[in-house]
Amino acid sequence: MRPDRLVLAVALMFVQPSRALAAAADCHVDVPSVSIPELAEASGLAASRRSPGLLWSHADSGNAPVLVALDAHGTVKGRVALRGATPVDWEDVAVGSCESSSCVYAADIGDNNGRRKGITIYRFPEPLPTDRTTGPAEAFRGQFPDGPQDAEAFFVLGGGEMFVVTKGDTGPVALYAFPVAATSGPRVATLRKIGVLQRGKIDRRQWVTGASASPDGRWVVLRTHGSVAFYDAARLVKGDFSSPSIFALTGLGQLQGEGVALGARGAVFLVGEGGGRGAPGVFGSLACHLPG
Repeated sequence: MRPDRLVLAVALMFVQPSRALAAAADCHVDVPSVSIPELAEASGLAASRRSPGLLWSHADSGNAPVLVALDAHGTVKGRVALRGATPVDWEDVAVGSCESSSCVYAADIGDNNGRRKGITIYRFPEPLPTDRTTGPAEAFRGQFPDGPQDAEAFFVLGGGEMFVVTKGDTGPVALYAFPVAATSGPRVATLRKIGVLQRGKIDRRQWVTGASASPDGRWVVLRTHGSVAFYDAARLVKGDFSSPSIFALTGLGQLQGEGVALGARGAVFLVGEGGGRGAPGVFGSLACHLPG
């Protein structure tokens, strides 16, 4: 079997807890992975709404809380410090609606040892890449209903609804939602468990390391080290995990893929840690045809 088909076969098993009928996504590599020397261990990724054509990324945990602006080729265009946010293990980032403007959501959800009592989502008005700092951050605190979970994937839908997908290393891959009425401040909200995508022992190549919603809110993509899976957003958040479209990332050159962002007209941007331990991050992109 060809290596790319083998990875795709593994990916299909990942997204089929019981009855999902997966299909190959209509994608091709647009920008092969390039190094980002100014961004060590790139983690999350999100498409900007305030500055079309730019993306927001950040370093893995252990680094200062800074948003890094990238263009569509992975070139750094700005650095903005987070104001009022002190992430413990910042793993993903999203951009979504926020009253009458757009906001950035910094997802402090990582928990490699499965011991954290809670997670925090920091939300602040989306800055410009030329800004030095963000506006003050709001903090939405949450806890999982079934105990601590390690997570690296987070996405926001059109109305500001927040979702977390667990990684699969300390437990099953599962989808959770923050309460719609969640408010910022010291109060800790209990997330709602929507469902389990995969149980049992999960291969490291299939840990879920990033997520993103499309600008129109119709699609959600989940990424692993080895593939991306596209879901109909309306069905996904109701617990219907069937019939995703899968694309194997064997031709992208990201051994430790971490972040994904859906852009306009089927653009899919991806970042990775580049090997960890302070190594430069890597950036690449796909061009995909998504139905509808």
